[in-house]
Amino acid sequence: MTLKAAGTFESGEGKAGRHYEAYPARWLILLAVYFLTIANQILAISFAAINSKAASYFGRDPGQIDLLSTITYAFGMPMCFISPYVIKKAGLRGDVLVACTLTLFGGLIRFLATANFIVGSDKDAQYASYWACLVAQMLTGLANPMLVSLPTAVSQPWFPESQVEMATGILATGISVGIVLGFGITPLFVTAAIDVQRMGWIWFIPTAFACAFTYAVFFFHGSRPPSPPSRSADLKEDNGADAAKEIGYWRSLKCLMTNGPYVIIVLTIGGAVGFFNAMLTMLQQFMCSRGYTNEFSGLCGSLFVGTGVIGAIMSSYIVAKTGKLLATTKIMVAFAAFVGIAITLVLRLPDEDILIATLCAAFGVLGFGLYPLGLELAVEAIFPLDESAGTIFIFLFGQISALLVIPLKGPLAQNLTEEDANIQTCSSPGEEVGGQDHTRILLVLTGMIGAIAVTFISFAKNKERRKRANASTSSSSSESRQNKEYGSVEMSAPKVK
Repeated sequence: MTLKAAGTFESGEGKAGRHYEAYPARWLILLAVYFLTIANQILAISFAAINSKAASYFGRDPGQIDLLSTITYAFGMPMCFISPYVIKKAGLRGDVLVACTLTLFGGLIRFLATANFIVGSDKDAQYASYWACLVAQMLTGLANPMLVSLPTAVSQPWFPESQVEMATGILATGISVGIVLGFGITPLFVTAAIDVQRMGWIWFIPTAFACAFTYAVFFFHGSRPPSPPSRSADLKEDNGADAAKEIGYWRSLKCLMTNGPYVIIVLTIGGAVGFFNAMLTMLQQFMCSRGYTNEFSGLCGSLFVGTGVIGAIMSSYIVAKTGKLLATTKIMVAFAAFVGIAITLVLRLPDEDILIATLCAAFGVLGFGLYPLGLELAVEAIFPLDESAGTIFIFLFGQISALLVIPLKGPLAQNLTEEDANIQTCSSPGEEVGGQDHTRILLVLTGMIGAIAVTFISFAKNKERRKRANASTSSSSSESRQNKEYGSVEMSAPKVK
């Protein structure tokens, strides 16, 4: 493609004389979704970073505090089916505004439920406010998949071919930045149980800002630009719309579930998301039982995902320059699995601060760096079907796998040895919440990440449907072949009669 003036792209291989324009507003759309994703992730993960302090504040056991995190996964699961339907009917704009409203009310309820001027130091009020926080986390969970599904839903219709991978990578880092702030910063100002009240208003401020910015951007802009930015986006508008009308919403889901390469991506990349979510949710409890402070576990959680920003941008840049999407992803999966297994083994040991921090940083670069590549592989496999539907089932399987693993922590936990009990930091003098030995659940996580790596490296394929669409010619015969080749029913679902 040749670059025209003011962000206009002319395809030398597409329809004769057709101009593909990349509008400056695409960056405002990207920023709005990015900020909103960060705010939502902060609300979803921040309780996991202060499990023991929150347990003391609410007068609950650690398992009930875990529920404040896992409830977001549980309520997000049904939205994985609803979100693609919302995008199909209301477009990107409708999906974002619904998610924005849910996130705003989630943050507001949590702020009011823990506000000092409402709850104060009354233990009974603090005990009861747990339920309001649970409702707030439910609303946050409903919005979460609506935002997680958007990286490819924004990059494909708004960005030119040369910028798609980078835009997807940037949006995918919104998840990691939100987790860094929620998991890493929260322990710095929640140093005692009563500080849970401070967390409510501190994290409501960026939530309110992100929602105000999102409302402002989407007040002026719609779901798609006036003109497509690339050949594949042009074909997607035509073929994707025709396919959606021809086979309907539920039939299109069947197309996805019977698409072999896509199913492998869902099981492996989604499983990796589940591993990541489970590790992050339980990390503080793993570490405090071996004598590590809440501040250090928060730092490790921040490294776990903070370096993922570097990894996601780096991997997206490498693929944009080399075009080796599948090979790059397999290499990163292999190294991420090796580092992930090392983390689960080292977390059983005390006094390994430097090694744990190094491994967490390395896993962030490798593990989170492969996430945007997995999203791009999914789009390549299902083109021209709705890219948000392809993304959302990766997220769904990640939620399911995390929900299956996290509850095993309690039944598999053992009492600490006398030596470990003397160094544990899960409880302070006068607090009833104590640490446990989590060796068994760590071994489960070891097997999980190993199985994911073997499956992906052995069976993952890249169909390159979108890539070949961008390379297609403009002749009528080629146009006809393109429609057949990329038609959604062709993707392995039965043909419509």
